[in-house]
Parts: sequence; C-alpha cells; structure tokens
Amino acid sequence: MEDLTKTALWVIMDPWYPTPYKWDLDQYPNIDELNEVVLNRIVDYIPNLNHVCISCPLTIMEDDKVKQVTAHPKVSHLYNLENSIFKLYFYMKKHNLKSIVYCGFHYGRCILDKDDGAMNTSQHFDVWVKKDFCGLYPEDDWESADKLTSQYAKII
Repeated sequence: MEDLTKTALWVIMDPWYPTPYKWDLDQYPNIDELNEVVLNRIVDYIPNLNHVCISCPLTIMEDDKVKQVTAHPKVSHLYNLENSIFKLYFYMKKHNLKSIVYCGFHYGRCILDKDDGAMNTSQHFDVWVKKDFCGLYPEDDWESADKLTSQYAKII
C-alpha cells in the first residue's frame, strides 16, 4: 500500500454535498450521513498521498433541467477531473503515473461506470479500489459489488 500512496493517482469519485439527486434523498434520507463517515476516513488519509483528485461534475441533469451542484467542502479544493476521461489521461501523462486508486461513491457503481471510472481506465492503467474508502449505495450488497469491481480493479 505504501507504494501506491506515492506512485498512484487517488481519485475520490463523486464526493458531492449535499447529494444532488432528489430520488436518492427521497429513498435514502440519511445518504449524506452515510457518505460523510466514509469521506472523513478519506480526508484523514489525504496527507499520505502524493497525487489525489476528486472527480465530480458540478452540473447534472434532473427532471430535464440543468442543476448546479457542489463538491463536498472538505475536498472541493482538490483538482476536479469532473468525470472527464480526458482530464484523467492528461493528469496521468503529465505526472508519469501508471496506477490509479479509486475511492468515494459508490462502490460497484460510479467508481466503475463513470467516464473516468475503472471500466474505462483498467484497459490502460493498473487500477485499484480502496474498499474501506468507498461508500456502498444503500440498496447494494458488498458481495455483489466485490464481484463486479474485481472484473476491473484489484480490491485493496
């Protein structure tokens, strides 16, 4: 693990605050509290990392309208990849990095399937997911998420 703290790009996926999607909040009113527990673990670990970014679009579509959203204030100062595979590749090339460690929200979902997620990057880089720095979407289970995640990344 020590090697990855120095040689990998750590990507905190979708650290929004508050959760921007009304449906998520209606279904899971405590989702922000659940996410906060995980984010606090990540924030405590950030000083150990050489390369860390967030990946969080600041506009979303909801109810056919564009909605401005915000990254969590605890990590909003970090460089934002904005779910852009191009920004991620540019960062990796600029810093001569070969490994990515994903964390954030949500395990087995956005960490994998966003444009700059593990499904796309695993073909070009060594990809890891730091499981204890990931939030599980409330209706998901760890076993299924592990199975899906392990298709694209090493789970640490």
